[in-house]
Amino acid sequence: MAVQKGGRGIKGDYETKVVRVPEPIRLKVDEIIQNFRDGKDLGQLEVFHRDYAITEAKKILSSKKSAKLSLTKLLQVLYCDETIEL
Repeated sequence: MAVQKGGRGIKGDYETKVVRVPEPIRLKVDEIIQNFRDGKDLGQLEVFHRDYAITEAKKILSSKKSAKLSLTKLLQVLYCDETIEL
């Protein structure tokens, strides 16, 4: 899909929003935008993250630790942040 430049009477076939993006994730956001413009399937992103979360949750549950430790570990895995503590 060509990049919609806008202008008088020229409008894209989708709604847009202006969003401030943190610099560390800007390249990933640019990649997702380019995939959208190229017509690639974006639904895989959500499915991948959901499947990954469910797999990790099952692993954590099978360790038979306390609820507090299990929730802490799950949040650390989902947010890729080892500093999270409950």
